[in-house]
Amino acid sequence: MSTFVAEYDIKKRINRLGWALTIMCGVMVLMTVVNEMVYASLVIVGKEKLTISLGAFFESFFYMSMFLIPASLYFAMGGQNYSEPIRFRLKLPKYLPLILLSGIGVIMSASMVNDWFCDFIGFSLPMVDTAQYMSDPEIFALYMTLSLAPAFAEELLFRGVVYSNLRPYGKTYAILVSSLMFALMHQNAAQLFYTMVAGVILALVYEATDSIWTSILLHMCNNLYAVLQTAILYRFDEASASAIIYLAHGLLIFLGAISTICLLIIKKNADQKKKGTDEICSEGAFGIHRAEIKNIGGHHLPLGQGFKILLACPGMMTYIVISLLSVVMSVIIL
Repeated sequence: MSTFVAEYDIKKRINRLGWALTIMCGVMVLMTVVNEMVYASLVIVGKEKLTISLGAFFESFFYMSMFLIPASLYFAMGGQNYSEPIRFRLKLPKYLPLILLSGIGVIMSASMVNDWFCDFIGFSLPMVDTAQYMSDPEIFALYMTLSLAPAFAEELLFRGVVYSNLRPYGKTYAILVSSLMFALMHQNAAQLFYTMVAGVILALVYEATDSIWTSILLHMCNNLYAVLQTAILYRFDEASASAIIYLAHGLLIFLGAISTICLLIIKKNADQKKKGTDEICSEGAFGIHRAEIKNIGGHHLPLGQGFKILLACPGMMTYIVISLLSVVMSVIIL
């Protein structure tokens, strides 16, 4: 395949990804409006408990629609023959606890650095002070909304669709671009660094385990921890809550560091074992049998060339501009 044809195929795929993400921005606005209308209708009807449960259900449904609609449209725009499939490998790796602890530890470390930096420059997101009035069932509803729905829907779009369809052009390129798109999706300056790091870790987990379910599980655990922090803040006095949260932070970061070291040792031993055999091994370092990447018109791109192509795609530039404008607005409003 000529360089011209290969570059044309790359631009076509990246442009399609960009338009899918741009559609996501439009669906976000639409679903937010619809969700507010539904919630307002439930409040008018009354019955507080019913409003909480149905509100959580509808919010989860609308939130998932924000990501599942553009993900479906991406495949519809190009067809299955011109798209990489999402890896729905059901058998999870035997080192899953180590992978989860390692991922949570790194993401939490990035979150703490992010928070410290924001505090240093005097920049932070306003907290919605509603959890203090919530009962335990309401906290569970919050978990459903903030943990389960985002973990499933965001992973399907950003790792299952965006990362998978950039992967034929290089692992590093796919990780960086998909993580940047994921960070921009949050559309606020206070979370850019943290969500970028989280995107990198989630992409690495998806790559290492060859299963979207692993990255979904890691994403879900990370979100669940955030919900638990919210519950702790409003179930204990300030001093006790701070002590519990900092203790949990320290423990999880320590366990994450130990798990990361263990995984690196396991990978090193697996790589040495693979080098010592004449057989062509199709398994990864963690014993994962990998599906072949179709490599449709794909070849590994130097990062500079890859980002140059990305910035030349109208669909992707439209998404980036919309997201950056939202980031700027978040700074102005704060």
